[in-house]
This record gives sequence, C-alpha cells and structure tokens, in this order.
Amino acid sequence: MNSMKNLVMTLVFAASSLVNGLAGNVESKFAYNVEKDGEQITSQTVYQIEESKYLKQHLKYEFQYDAANRLIQKEAWKWNADAQTYEHYYCLNYHYADDEVTLEYTLWNEKAEAYDAANEKAVYQLEAGNVNYFAFEWNRHLQDWNLMVSHDTWAAQEVQLLAEK
Repeated sequence: MNSMKNLVMTLVFAASSLVNGLAGNVESKFAYNVEKDGEQITSQTVYQIEESKYLKQHLKYEFQYDAANRLIQKEAWKWNADAQTYEHYYCLNYHYADDEVTLEYTLWNEKAEAYDAANEKAVYQLEAGNVNYFAFEWNRHLQDWNLMVSHDTWAAQEVQLLAEK
C-alpha cells in the first residue's frame, strides 16, 4: 500500500509539473502562496513576478482529498484582470482503483457555467513493479476513448553502484 501512495504522490507532482510546464510557468517568474490544513495543501495561489518586485495575480488552485487522504480533485482558476476576480479554468479529477490511478482533465464551459465532460484522461497502472502509462482522448463521433499514447513510465530495477579505488 505504501508503494501505491508513493506512486500517487509521484503522479500528482509529475502531472502538476507537466501542466505548469505546458502553461509556461517558470519558477523564477512566479511566486507561490500555499494554504494548508495540517499536512494537506488546500489551496495555492500563483503570482507572476514583474520587474523583479511586483506580484501580479495569475492562477489559483484548490485541492480536495478523500477519506484516505488521497488527492481527488485539483481545480484551477485564472485571474481576470478586467473583472478583478478569479474565474474557473480547468479541473483535474483523480480516480483510484487497485494498482491504478486515472486522471481526467476537464475544461470550464462558460455558457453552461459548469465543467464539460472529460475529454482527455491518463491512466497509470502499477503492474509487476512497472508503471504503465496510457493517454486517451474522447472521440465524440464514436462516443469512446481513443488511445493516443501507451508506454512504460519506468521499470523498477535494482541498480548497483560500484566504486573503484
């Protein structure tokens, strides 16, 4: 069970890093304010650093956990400078099963004032010490998931380091 918890935490950090990287969030250009409830992060506000001294509101994340203290939702809000408020942006939903974590990505639909159904998802499966990764995209015409990417993320292998004198 401990390896599953480590896998989940690794996947959470990897997914966050990937989303931040794709969004162009470079750590030296941003400042972060984290709010916690005990050990759990409940929210994180991201500020852009301008002229090396001014903070400009940029993004806000809110996190929800299940009874087992696993992350089940990460909701992102973007700053609207005209309205001077944060607005819904996207949501990552985490689903857990035996040796598997599914991460669904949904976008905010302004017209419906709700999140759309998931149109992308990633599935991480722990199998015989390996983590298999599958990325899917929703096909509206077929009403089914299309497999876009599939590979082993890493193999659990023993590595011996030998030092020579």
